[in-house]
Amino acid sequence: MVRHRARWAVVALLLGAATAKEAEATPRRKIVDSVVAVVDEACITQSELSRFLAPHEVRRKRELASKPAERATASAQLRMEGVQALIDRRLFATYAARMGLEVSESEIDTALGSVAAQNHLTVPEVLAAAKEQGLDAARYRADLLVQILEGKIIWHDAPRRYQDWSALSADERLARASRGRDALLAELREQAVVEIRR
Repeated sequence: MVRHRARWAVVALLLGAATAKEAEATPRRKIVDSVVAVVDEACITQSELSRFLAPHEVRRKRELASKPAERATASAQLRMEGVQALIDRRLFATYAARMGLEVSESEIDTALGSVAAQNHLTVPEVLAAAKEQGLDAARYRADLLVQILEGKIIWHDAPRRYQDWSALSADERLARASRGRDALLAELREQAVVEIRR
């Protein structure tokens, strides 16, 4: 009886050792990213949101440096706005792809040059100023791409929305374009399947 107990004790010890080795050999699962929203089965991740919000967070911290009590509320509000902004970008990008609208590198270069000229700066000075606001050159160019693409989308959609578009003056077109953007975005939001995850 003692021998049986001793044998089972040895077996248990060996099994325990094997289990421990398996546990050591099995890598621990680590959550690398998470999904904050889904737009028509396309995911928007936490890392994407963090990159988008980074420059805004820099400015918000500066503005609320002496108001710590307001910082948490402001961060929560900023996150909600960021999620919605990324959803809208995804909706516009999908619409642009469907309409065959694209933005070339040369168009981004031209827009960057225009920004520099309007502010009486060189392109490197514009990029340096953007970096102080938390935007590196790649992010700044990406934001310009979004703005250019959005302008193309609005101009592409406007004749459908306004029958007298061709007869309007430049100022009237700009005014209509702003309203047209909001109307188109409302349509895209209604047509899409969007899930926001907290």
